Amino acid sequence: MEGTRVRGQIVYVDRFGNLISNIGLAQFGGMPSDPMRDRLHIRVGAHHIHGLVTSYSEGGSGVPHALINSNGLLEVFVKKQRADDFLRAAVGATIDVDC
Repeated sequence: MEGTRVRGQIVYVDRFGNLISNIGLAQFGGMPSDPMRDRLHIRVGAHHIHGLVTSYSEGGSGVPHALINSNGLLEVFVKKQRADDFLRAAVGATIDVDC
């Protein structure tokens, strides 16, 4: 999967403002391994996210993060803030993942 770009869209914004994409585990060939998680580069609009975290508690506040949520979908969040407002993104926005 190295050197691959996956393009998807934001399909849902939850009540916390988290951005849920239509990019699922199938696009990664299953749960990304630790080295692969660290190599992923995610872009939503002008914002770039390096790597995946494993829980909402990881990472600093005021910075966008991404994880694979409990439904197996790529989700973007900002700790203690609404990601939709912070990233100025809504349903239909493009999300790119470079592996």
